[in-house]
Amino acid sequence: MDTPPEPYICNDFDYPSYDTVCDLLSKVKQINVSSEYSKVNHQYLKLIWENIDNTNLIKVVGENINDRGGITSLRANYYTFLHVMRPILKANHDMYIESWYDIKYSISKAWDGIGEWRH
Repeated sequence: MDTPPEPYICNDFDYPSYDTVCDLLSKVKQINVSSEYSKVNHQYLKLIWENIDNTNLIKVVGENINDRGGITSLRANYYTFLHVMRPILKANHDMYIESWYDIKYSISKAWDGIGEWRH
């Protein structure tokens, strides 16, 4: 008997549009959308979302984000990615809390050593 796959945020939901993410970030105030979360970085995070199990791709994306803005940009985009998952997590906490922690850990670990990023 096959068991159903474990719920995983990135597999169960699409990455939101740039406008939706900007709207979410406008409520946070700690992230400067125009300089730290651009349309280019939006595409990078969407690429991570769609390939969340690909550590090499996550690392390359981190290197590209770092090249565009250093540790400030890496931090802002890391927290943006986590913030995008918050509404889903809030509505389905028990179902997705483990995947949230797994994703948080996986990205941080993949980015370890990129610029000033330390896991």
